[in-house]
Amino acid sequence: MKTNIHFINQSILCELENYFSKPIDLKTEVTTPEIEIKNSSIEDYNMFNPVFRSVIKDFIVVLTKNFPREDLKNFYNNINGLKLKTKKLREASAHYKIDKNEIEVEKDLKPSNINGILFHELFHMASSTYANGRRYSGFSQRTKSTKKIIGNGINEGYTELLAHRYYPQIFKSSYVEECGIVLHLEDIIGKEEMSKLYLNADLNGLINKLREYTKDEDILEFITSVDQIQDYYLNKSTKIEFLYNIKKAYRFILRAYIKKQEIEYSNGKISKQEFINKVGEYIYLIKQTSHTDKNNYITQFEVIEILESVLGENEVNANITQKVYSMYNERA
Repeated sequence: MKTNIHFINQSILCELENYFSKPIDLKTEVTTPEIEIKNSSIEDYNMFNPVFRSVIKDFIVVLTKNFPREDLKNFYNNINGLKLKTKKLREASAHYKIDKNEIEVEKDLKPSNINGILFHELFHMASSTYANGRRYSGFSQRTKSTKKIIGNGINEGYTELLAHRYYPQIFKSSYVEECGIVLHLEDIIGKEEMSKLYLNADLNGLINKLREYTKDEDILEFITSVDQIQDYYLNKSTKIEFLYNIKKAYRFILRAYIKKQEIEYSNGKISKQEFINKVGEYIYLIKQTSHTDKNNYITQFEVIEILESVLGENEVNANITQKVYSMYNERA
């Protein structure tokens, strides 16, 4: 009898493992939240800590000055009821709890580090919503049935990018690699469109934009590779896996960018020479990125392979390659 129970338990475990290891279906598992507007103005908020109050005031000015009001529904819904407290934290310097609309800050954090870290968490607050029992935050969300968190790497990278962009004082970054990846991703999506999707917690919208240049399985592989980058710093993966995930992310970005420019060229929006220059310069920038050129993880051979896979074999590839070489010679 014990053997049968053991067998049944093992079968259940195997079924669960198979279920959770199945590739995520982006069409059914990732959704766009319906944001219910609860507030449309900024009222007095209870921030008795003068440091926190000052940073929040600066953040409000930055947000209302630089982003359209229609993209700030999550911000207006959350800012008035935002709670902020200090406590002893184990892993992070601070974090934002979506369901509680609360930012927790490490109580022993140096005052010089508070502003930049708070800007990061405040961007999380301004891009998060709790709808139908699901947490949506910028470019991350829990999948509909498997309850896996997807898009966290892109979300943290873009949150950090915005924090550094709008709070220019130097502060230590915890997401250097993710930040670099989403900076190049922004070149594909567009700066205004990217921030709009982020503030509306619309990972699904980001995926739809990427579908213009590639297929779902490649998009999922890209999102997953960026999600897994932080595993290395949490001692959950090896250095080889860490570098491989970075390489996969940049290969995807390069393919998508080349395809975007190829479509622009085919539609007559840019000339042949503009196409060659844009793609050549982008390849050069990608190869200058940390962990790619330094460790030669995206080789010239792979660049040629990517060009041929997107464009086919033609003389344009040789012209682009020559453009890259000339840029190396000019800037050496």
